[in-house]
Amino acid sequence: MENIKENTNIENEKTEEKEYRVLKMVQGLDEDDQPKARASLSIMKFLGGDADNKLNYRTAAERAITQGEVKLSAGKGTIMLDFVFKSDTTPEMLSVWKVLSAYGEDMMNDPSCTEYFFLNIIPTEAADECYVSFVNPKYWLLMPSNINIKKLDTIRLVFDEDDVDIYDFTEKDKEEIKNRQAVNIGLVNQYNNVE
Repeated sequence: MENIKENTNIENEKTEEKEYRVLKMVQGLDEDDQPKARASLSIMKFLGGDADNKLNYRTAAERAITQGEVKLSAGKGTIMLDFVFKSDTTPEMLSVWKVLSAYGEDMMNDPSCTEYFFLNIIPTEAADECYVSFVNPKYWLLMPSNINIKKLDTIRLVFDEDDVDIYDFTEKDKEEIKNRQAVNIGLVNQYNNVE
């Protein structure tokens, strides 16, 4: 996370100030007790290149995360990302955990597995400005949000520091967001209604 991409919409801000501001915007709950950020998780399967040297990927799984409160912390060369849910039975949490479990099984059962994990977190208050990107976690676990409770209501993912970055949206990104809004709303509604 040492480098923020140069195509910035946030004028005259030092890199460290941008990182701090963006990371603060994605964490915690807002005044209505709702998460301050939304996330999209994609597992992509690499299918190889074609005759034009274009890389081909297939989406193996996608999930929207709208109900998990984001908490970040840094360790020696790592970034820990927690999604804290209000309950250990939240359908969204269970759905995301199911995807992570399947991804882990694929990685363990096939060392040559070519699936890639992408997670983007967008701050609600700056949804058209920037996002935090995470790729290929080192590991993940289901855990309680507090040592005094027994329910497993938090998904923790641990990433190498180099696999986390902050990006500003380009005009092309903004157009893609408009095109995908209906899909994302459908995903949110679908997974919030899973029993």
